[in-house]
Amino acid sequence: MKKRITNEDIEKIVRNLIEELYTPPKTEYLCEGIKVERTRDKKLVSFDPTNEDGVDTSIDNNPTVNTTVLEGIPIWSVFQRNKRGREDWFRKIDGNPLIYALKNENNYVFKTQKDKEEIVNRIIEILKKFEQEHKSNTVILVPSTNFLNKFIVSLYHEVNPNVTVIDDVLVKMTTEEVYEEVDKHGSYFNEYFKEDIDIAFRRLNYYLNLMDDKNNGIFSYHLISDNDIREAIRTTIRLSDNAYYRYGSDIDGKDVLIIDDTISRGATIRQANNLIAKGNTFSPRSVTLLTLFSPLN
Repeated sequence: MKKRITNEDIEKIVRNLIEELYTPPKTEYLCEGIKVERTRDKKLVSFDPTNEDGVDTSIDNNPTVNTTVLEGIPIWSVFQRNKRGREDWFRKIDGNPLIYALKNENNYVFKTQKDKEEIVNRIIEILKKFEQEHKSNTVILVPSTNFLNKFIVSLYHEVNPNVTVIDDVLVKMTTEEVYEEVDKHGSYFNEYFKEDIDIAFRRLNYYLNLMDDKNNGIFSYHLISDNDIREAIRTTIRLSDNAYYRYGSDIDGKDVLIIDDTISRGATIRQANNLIAKGNTFSPRSVTLLTLFSPLN
């Protein structure tokens, strides 16, 4: 015998239908980024707001902040990098095609000028969002062997044309200067390797000689493939000569923004922050750290 449907049953059915119709569906997080196509001799990077290739370039999801790399010190980034790209090598190296295309490295190039312009426009729009929350009087560049840092600062200057830009208060140390630092008694390098210190110095000398040949004797983390050696070297930049005499009035009491292109372990930007914010030379009102590309998630 069939059960009779009561008015209460009908009302319950109607309520359930209304809830299903008017409850918004759950949406998955979509990373917007780039697309990569390969030809015989080039790797073509194009802007694709529906695709994910190791980087999120969307305006809504950026900028992002990381508080784990520098032990609670917030590092803001224009673009969020991730390991969820389609290719396995994103998981093996510290980079992605967009970084290489902007640097013109490893045969990566933008497919068209419009693709590059779309990326640049995204950077500017995200910098505008960042500037609304983080007003700065002075911008300091972390020294780099490529032009990308200066490129970011030029875009930031469009957003904040009144900012003072300083590109030489921080300088890269020479291979000799870095060697002298790690050779000091009680250095982090010595503590890191302890019983294997002789082998470690032989490995280090190989990389320093490589820098002498390929980088005019200027130290560069990028030329070190050994992760332990990279981790053990903590001092690679310093203040330039007469830094306070030249730039004290631009930094003391000011809101300072330190810019670096990409962050992995945070070694270089940590040094920059320590020299400007925590050293005995300058007294800024505040220091904010900004990179173009975030640490890898």
